[in-house]
Amino acid sequence: MLEKLTQFSFEGQAAALMAGLAETLSRASRYATELQRATLSTRMQPVGRLFQKFPRLVRELAKELGKDVELLIEGAETEVDRVVVDSLYDPLVHMLRNSLDHGVENEQERIAAGKSTKAVISLKAWQEASSVMIEVADDGRGLNARSLGPRRWPRD
Repeated sequence: MLEKLTQFSFEGQAAALMAGLAETLSRASRYATELQRATLSTRMQPVGRLFQKFPRLVRELAKELGKDVELLIEGAETEVDRVVVDSLYDPLVHMLRNSLDHGVENEQERIAAGKSTKAVISLKAWQEASSVMIEVADDGRGLNARSLGPRRWPRD
């Protein structure tokens, strides 16, 4: 509305009122932006709050499976909306379990493959543009794409 009003010319007291209105609206807009920024920052939490739960999980699962595994965590300070942090727990547990169950070989297989007996699983988070990227990786044997079937993986 202010933009439409500025198309007209005002004189005297009306001009002073318009200048005051423009300044007041500009200040209100800055306050609203700052309030939005502050509100958003209270919702943001570092993923480290979530990641700190995983070393124990990996240690216990590795012991249960008889595997020697080290979990490396990077980017714990990366901030994500609180709701997103809470929704990531189950999918990350699933991926870490898959890595331990299917990706990381047992000690004899690792030795036969010329690898260290201690496997490494990494959990990384980083900011990329306006998105947060999270990666779970291991130094295990990897997936056999052909055994997963053609509907899930493109063939060479």
